[in-house]
Amino acid sequence: GEALVAMAGSDADVVAMSTRKETRVVGADGQLRFSLPADDKDVTALALSDDGKLLARGRADGKVEIHDTSTGRRARQLSTSSARVGALGVSDGHLLVASDNGQVDFFDLATSYRRTIDTGESGTAHFATSNGVAAVLESKSATVIDLASGARLATRSGHDGAIVDVALYGDRLVSAGWDRTIRVWPNR
Repeated sequence: GEALVAMAGSDADVVAMSTRKETRVVGADGQLRFSLPADDKDVTALALSDDGKLLARGRADGKVEIHDTSTGRRARQLSTSSARVGALGVSDGHLLVASDNGQVDFFDLATSYRRTIDTGESGTAHFATSNGVAAVLESKSATVIDLASGARLATRSGHDGAIVDVALYGDRLVSAGWDRTIRVWPNR
């Protein structure tokens, strides 16, 4: 079966691994902290917060479970705008959920408030998070969004073909395209 791996930021001491039916969280010492069954719903995406304290597990039914990595206890479950979770990211107190329908949900983890943007694309959107902003890939452009307000800070385009991935490094947005180029822009 398909395997998923999530690693937290450099200060964290946890790694999560998942198959469709089970998720395991392992400490830096290599010891198993806990194991979670998938409860008859395939695990489709996995992410750890930057500090390694939270585990997000996306499911085939469009739900996301948030777990405390020190205990394994499920802190909450969130419903997304999709029938299936395609990708997850946890950063700066926010959860990003890319759905198979081209939408990205932004959840404030303190309040569970959800905002949704439509990328205008079919299939799973790709994104990157850093320093309170997210870059969302939208075919031939990448949009930078403030995580706290949901405001679009910038939209960058310039590839001759579709963009295949995005990354954020400090105050820079980096995109790679099918046109075999890498572009670097300010992220605001």
